[in-house]
Amino acid sequence: MAVPSSQAAAGWVKAFLSDNEWMPLRDALNVAVTEKWHGQSAAEISEYVEDNLVHVAEHLRVEAAEAKQDGATCTFEIDNEQPPYIKGIARGTDLILEKLKKVCPFEFEKVCGEILTKIGGETHVTPKSGDGGIDFVSVGIDILPEAIDAPLHCRAAVIGQAKRYRHRPIAEKSLREFVGASLLKRNELRVTQSISPLTPVLLAYWTTANFEPGCKAFARKAGVWLMDGHTFSTYISRLGLTDMIMSLDDEPA
Repeated sequence: MAVPSSQAAAGWVKAFLSDNEWMPLRDALNVAVTEKWHGQSAAEISEYVEDNLVHVAEHLRVEAAEAKQDGATCTFEIDNEQPPYIKGIARGTDLILEKLKKVCPFEFEKVCGEILTKIGGETHVTPKSGDGGIDFVSVGIDILPEAIDAPLHCRAAVIGQAKRYRHRPIAEKSLREFVGASLLKRNELRVTQSISPLTPVLLAYWTTANFEPGCKAFARKAGVWLMDGHTFSTYISRLGLTDMIMSLDDEPA
């Protein structure tokens, strides 16, 4: 096996972490590399750790910062000390995500609609076919603080696509196609007076899987609301929808 990149080693560290226990990143990296990079002596592993510790820490800090920027659930926390300490963050939502990956894709679309209904939207899930690339639409969402009631004609709308994938990440091409379809849907909603000309419209792309790096970068530039599987299942838990999710039937084999 070739010398692993510091980015690959950062991924190994994330997989190794235990929940809610701070430990030196140096120790976590040493154990993770020892388990994954076979055939190396202890001295070689130690040299690799010292050469790559700063780079691994930087990869992890960038990932944590991007997760915060994206509103995503980060699975770890790393401090700014030198040398750094790191810990895993207990999610408690793995069973929810596992269940979501088993339901049929149309049921997942309806779950997306339930989230928007739970936060105050009037939600419509589109038919299984002929939806023009749009899976759900919600209007009337109050995006102001609870102490302020926004006028109905000033509340937000959400146009969304749902992808229930077990593993395959969402590519940038798929997100770009959704954005194009959403612009057409937004115009349709205005023509039918479902929303007003100045209604704020959020574009949402939600999945049980993850997103490729290029997809995330495009979403930040375009202003698209992404939710990966871990973040989505966290929302399910926070909104009190866990029992509803666990009661859904699995997709027939």
